Amino acid sequence: MYGRRRGPSSGALAGGLASVLLLLPAAGVGIALQTARAKSARQRRLPPPQPAEDLALAVLKERYARGEIDHDELDRRLHHLLSR
Repeated sequence: MYGRRRGPSSGALAGGLASVLLLLPAAGVGIALQTARAKSARQRRLPPPQPAEDLALAVLKERYARGEIDHDELDRRLHHLLSR
């Protein structure tokens, strides 16, 4: 009669609290995985930065391959580029 009174709400409260405590770590893992996937996707889309010399050499090779400059011009520009 004078003991602790337990109603239906105390069990529901404990069950709800247990559910929240179980779901929080799962939600944290899900958020961490999603963030890692998004970062990985961004890194795959962006090409790695190239040094200026590599970029200049690539442009020079492309221009020679397209016929915009001849062999003598290629040699002259290569010498200038690589002598720095």
